[in-house]
Amino acid sequence: MAEAKIKEDKYRSGKPRFTIQAFRGGERIRRYATTQERADAIKDEIDNSSTEALSIPEAIRFEAWECHKRLVSHGWTLTRATDWVLDHAVKIQNHLSVKVLIEKYLLEQQNRDLAEETMRDLRSRLSPFSSRFGERRPSEITPDELKQWAADMKKIAGLSAQSRCHYLSKASQFYIWAIANKYCSENPLIVVGRPKVVTGEIEFFDFNQCRRILELAPKYGLYHYAVLGLFPGVRPTELRRLLGEYIRLDRRLVILNASATKKTRRRIVEIPAEDTFGDCLFAWLSARQIPERVFLGSQTTFTRRFRDLRDALGFKWIQDGLRHTAATFHYAFYGDASKTAALLGEKDAAVLHQHYRGLASRAEADQFYALRPEVVYGDSTAIGKIEPVSDPSGNSKPSRNE
Repeated sequence: MAEAKIKEDKYRSGKPRFTIQAFRGGERIRRYATTQERADAIKDEIDNSSTEALSIPEAIRFEAWECHKRLVSHGWTLTRATDWVLDHAVKIQNHLSVKVLIEKYLLEQQNRDLAEETMRDLRSRLSPFSSRFGERRPSEITPDELKQWAADMKKIAGLSAQSRCHYLSKASQFYIWAIANKYCSENPLIVVGRPKVVTGEIEFFDFNQCRRILELAPKYGLYHYAVLGLFPGVRPTELRRLLGEYIRLDRRLVILNASATKKTRRRIVEIPAEDTFGDCLFAWLSARQIPERVFLGSQTTFTRRFRDLRDALGFKWIQDGLRHTAATFHYAFYGDASKTAALLGEKDAAVLHQHYRGLASRAEADQFYALRPEVVYGDSTAIGKIEPVSDPSGNSKPSRNE
């Protein structure tokens, strides 16, 4: 490989000029300098460089040097900066908006056969996020913008700390999905602090309120819904999925199969004989024909019926009040947190002990379990006239709850 040659002459101004020239791969390489020292340095550079390196335009070499000077003060190199761009920008191969991606995300979740209640909650929680950032790309939304969204949920929407946590968690789950599918590279919600949720005293229905619920529930096709929520504490979402075939009075069992439970784990509610709780629950379940479903009707009909029952009670409805009431009186009667936790399908008996201990007395629990259909209705078969429940198609038909 021929070495570069230096030729000395002058500019028109009379200033010295050194021309450094070489031929590499059939191409001529030419550089200029104004001093011998600089010319020698350029010659050494040419002699020790590859043809590819020498073919880099001066503008790019200059830009690279300027970028290097800007990066080095922050501890970065050109290589590191390039790797970051390739990982965080080039790999994101599409430019779909948040609104479009949320629809794709929801469709994927629905295809996983998630429960309708779960899907309904997911759509509801992601709707405000989509409304606010729907036209943006996920990667364009900054942590500061998300912090402001969280603040607005409190100041403008008036949402509780618990509700705000739910909305932020669902949005974060969406980002995790987006990262896995290469729609963005980072989850900005990681740095958005969650509101502190202060857990207050557990609320439950007292004896008179329980009697009122049981008195009115049959009039709205909610007899078994109220009974199974109030005594064994079956969750509302589980009650909506529970089929009558799994209420096995012949075996004194209520079977909550995996498709019905919140955590998709099968569990059994035992109805033991010669037991205060078991005899009470058996009396209520055997007083009426077991329906095809705990509520035989559409979600719209259920929502309307439940609202009507709640409005007719004459006192404030407690969120998850049926389940809280079941836990409160069961623990007050038996004094065994593990036994109550098993009934409710909860693993942590210590948490249950912390939440429910001392809420009700043993005497109040005795009174609660003394409730029977004949006490409330006068006749276990005379539970009142009930309106027909509309099926999902819109046709009215008598409910087997009735």
